[in-house]
Amino acid sequence: VHGIRRGVGGVITCAECGAVYSHIQPHDKKRASGIPKWKCKNYVYQNRLTCAGGFISDEQVKDVCVNAINRIMQDRKLMNPPGQDGERVSAEYRKLDLRITEAKETQLQRTSHADLMELLYERAAERYRTLEIRDTDYKTEEMQEILADRVELVEFDEELYRKLITQIMVYKDQTAEVIFINGSRIKTGYADK
Repeated sequence: VHGIRRGVGGVITCAECGAVYSHIQPHDKKRASGIPKWKCKNYVYQNRLTCAGGFISDEQVKDVCVNAINRIMQDRKLMNPPGQDGERVSAEYRKLDLRITEAKETQLQRTSHADLMELLYERAAERYRTLEIRDTDYKTEEMQEILADRVELVEFDEELYRKLITQIMVYKDQTAEVIFINGSRIKTGYADK
């Protein structure tokens, strides 16, 4: 249990308000509600309830991680983040590149310097977006290698957690969304413990 606390600082965030979660120790450990939990830092502010974000215990965090990793291992298509079509250079990049080439060929007679600079800027921004896709592809391949010889998890694996998961977003309805290193997301529920 101590390992999960040490490793998730700043990883667990509130899906309701976006704040990070903090770990709280119960005052009365003998009662059923006396287990350590994570709660939104904005849950209570100046003695007022300001966020409806849910609570989650260490064991529930572990269950969420195990469920999300198992779902990705069972269906590898879930490993691909939404919106990734695998295209190395987008159609928009090619259009911008063609417009820049045409502007250069016409010796800038009909294209002002400011218009050309705007086209160059737009092309650079589109290229950056394309590079982000390649980074996502690389991280997806890394995830595939990490999980290649693994079978279904039956218990929390801190090493896998540290290698694969970047964020856990907790919702007020006892669900959490696990965000992996490549941006793929798995939403799962968790039971009371």
